[in-house]
Amino acid sequence: KPSIQSRLGGKRCIFQAYNKEDAKRILEVKLKPAPIFENDAIEFAARKTAVNSGDIRRAFQMCKAAAERVMAEAEYGKGFSQNSSSGPTVQISDIQKASRELFNPVIARAVSHATSLEALIIVSLASLQRQSGREMGGFDVDELISKMEGTARSLGDLQYLPPPSFAETLDILNRLGEAGVIQLDTPKIYSVGGSTWPLVTLPMDCYEVEAALRGTRHSRLSDKFCAPQTLF
Repeated sequence: KPSIQSRLGGKRCIFQAYNKEDAKRILEVKLKPAPIFENDAIEFAARKTAVNSGDIRRAFQMCKAAAERVMAEAEYGKGFSQNSSSGPTVQISDIQKASRELFNPVIARAVSHATSLEALIIVSLASLQRQSGREMGGFDVDELISKMEGTARSLGDLQYLPPPSFAETLDILNRLGEAGVIQLDTPKIYSVGGSTWPLVTLPMDCYEVEAALRGTRHSRLSDKFCAPQTLF
């Protein structure tokens, strides 16, 4: 019976992850009846979804949580002017708050307890992602090591010097990957073209890293390289 096959997993539908443009189009269509979302907020939700998993359900969860927060604040007169003709709107900051609350409490806690070299890797990855605008595919170890060297020397804090070697970096990446702090794509150590593997992706934005390290001994590092800035 089809119902039995379904429960046993005899037939499965495998859905590919959505990229940012796909997620953005879906959100724009589905959210059109509720025109309280700013375009930048939709863009951010789509980007966050593509970077993390590509699961469109997470995008809708973020948007739903953000909209509920905004409407509740408007109802109680918090953060919204009753004289405004446009009504309450969902902004990037609202999506950011929803994202933090829904998806990253465990990861954020792990980041807040990072060792010196773990924090250097995490902050360097966050800074790389923001500077490059690269949302998918990750960074190879050569890119990461180069970034870490520049970051550590620029800050001049001895707890991050010397930056980790290639072997030390791989060891730390494996630990962070097992803890779920980063995502690793490790088909091989070296590609045919000479690029260094694994490819590393951090499923957090700079503002999330800065928030997780705030008040820790790594706050100076995160303040300098992950300070909030205009996203779009």
